[in-house]
Amino acid sequence: VITQKGSDLNINMTYEIKDKGPLKSSFNYTIGSETQSKSETGTLTTKCSWDSDKQILTIIETLLSEKNNKRQEYKRITVYSLTAKGEILNIISDDILPEGSLTPINERHTQMIYTKI
Repeated sequence: VITQKGSDLNINMTYEIKDKGPLKSSFNYTIGSETQSKSETGTLTTKCSWDSDKQILTIIETLLSEKNNKRQEYKRITVYSLTAKGEILNIISDDILPEGSLTPINERHTQMIYTKI
């Protein structure tokens, strides 16, 4: 569920996993500005913007951290786009992982397509 009030954007997700309870997560963004938050893992910078037609939403998240005296950057670019007069929602997410990540490849591409029923 994606809701927007003024420049505040909230995305609530629920994943249903077989033989387990639903996994819920909530994300808050501010459209048109950059926000930063600090935690034990590093500094998270978030940018969120609509295109001029308000059909494409882009969210860029960058986490800067220090590990073993080495600066690491994790970046995720997620694009939400509506097509077919709002009947189809495409979500494309590209992750750029720092060297030494647990995955064998430092880039990950995910595409999800949802159709209105």
